Amino acid sequence: MQLRLKKTRRHPEMVKKSKLPARFGIAFLLLIIIGTFIYNVWHLTRLKSLTITTLQIEAGKTIPQAELAKIVNRSLTGTYLALIPKRFTYTYPKAELINRLTEKPRVKTALVNKTSRTSLSVSVTEYIPYALWCNETKKQNCVFLNHSGFAFATAPQLSGSVFLRYYLAKEEPSVEGSAFTPDFIAMTELFTTLVKDSKGFIVSNITRTEDNDVTYELVSGAKLITTADLSPEQSFDNLLTVLETEEFKHLTQNNFSYIDLRFGNKVYVQEEEPKEETTATATATES
Repeated sequence: MQLRLKKTRRHPEMVKKSKLPARFGIAFLLLIIIGTFIYNVWHLTRLKSLTITTLQIEAGKTIPQAELAKIVNRSLTGTYLALIPKRFTYTYPKAELINRLTEKPRVKTALVNKTSRTSLSVSVTEYIPYALWCNETKKQNCVFLNHSGFAFATAPQLSGSVFLRYYLAKEEPSVEGSAFTPDFIAMTELFTTLVKDSKGFIVSNITRTEDNDVTYELVSGAKLITTADLSPEQSFDNLLTVLETEEFKHLTQNNFSYIDLRFGNKVYVQEEEPKEETTATATATES
């Protein structure tokens, strides 16, 4: 007698029910793995031996150490993804620290390095103020200029002649502006040095017009009017030639209104006298 075996098929719902425990088991195992990983990461990144706790800050000449420390501590506060502290030695935000430090107006460059797993060294170089760029009408609205003519920070209200003041016709002073080129700064610096060393004339203000004229105002209020089209040596030589003549050798920075040096060896002098002003014209020999 031949037996015939009949294969029975399992109902689909029974198949699904049989797979559910396996899936729950896999999911549970994954949760355990992920939870263990997060737990280990949380504790590992908070070990004292791997946490930045010491700041070695080298302050600048005009920026207090406390200000830099405040910026650094603010950048090291918080976590990544609510898990890893920013003070964790291997993932601390170095680029963010440098960016935040250099956002401070007087900071030119910033250097951030670890000296150990728990110590951070921070140092900055500053823009050195050379002069002020001020508003022509609101003379107390000024920004600091460095030696290259770059405006790097708003200046407080300063009185006296602590800094040389630059004015630019119809131009509003602005931070991070470069209204004066390094060549112009060098040219005016040379001229102010020449007149001071030779004749004792102390320049307090320098104004540049749209026509390229440059006026040097002395502390006495007298003015030396030049042009950027002539070199500072040419203008100084013409000034010196005039002041060494018999007619004008008596002049000091306190007894003339202006000396106009814009026209080469043709120099115009207006003296100040107790009762009335006189205008004289002198011809200087070309140098």
